[in-house]
Amino acid sequence: MIKRLYGVLLLIVLATGCSSKPKPDAFPQYDSMDEAMSRYAHQERVQGSIMQLNLSHDRKLLLTELRDGVYFVGELLEREGKFSIVHLINGVDINQAAGAAGAFRTTDGKDYTIRYGKKEERGLQFVEELGVSLSVEEGDHVTDRNPQHANPNIIVSVQELWSKGSAVKLDKK
Repeated sequence: MIKRLYGVLLLIVLATGCSSKPKPDAFPQYDSMDEAMSRYAHQERVQGSIMQLNLSHDRKLLLTELRDGVYFVGELLEREGKFSIVHLINGVDINQAAGAAGAFRTTDGKDYTIRYGKKEERGLQFVEELGVSLSVEEGDHVTDRNPQHANPNIIVSVQELWSKGSAVKLDKK
């Protein structure tokens, strides 16, 4: 009985520890966005572009083209003049499908859904540099059991920050 109680307590401690969100201070911080971007691209072995998705509420996500048709999402953090980039969701390959969607959680615990499409689609923002359409919505709608509930796309603008073989283009706002 006592062994079972210890086992249950251990599971609770492990589950609580594993589900806690990472703190922004836990990520490598760099003095410039150039350095953060360069290290991020090298660490992730990026062979395509890195696009900054400027969302409403002043949030900045990074859409990274790992290679042709394979994308993942990161978050750009700036704190006290230091920059960090955090990998949020693993790669989505849209080469074999018309589109895809994925849910992710930011470092402050907010849930979002990103949708990808191969062509210009209503409700999605077309990113010409990548030839892909995107939307980011508040909430996790991948596992949502109520598909009629659609949140608006909260992407305000998109800009290319980095491309393999080119200089980093920065918007330090």
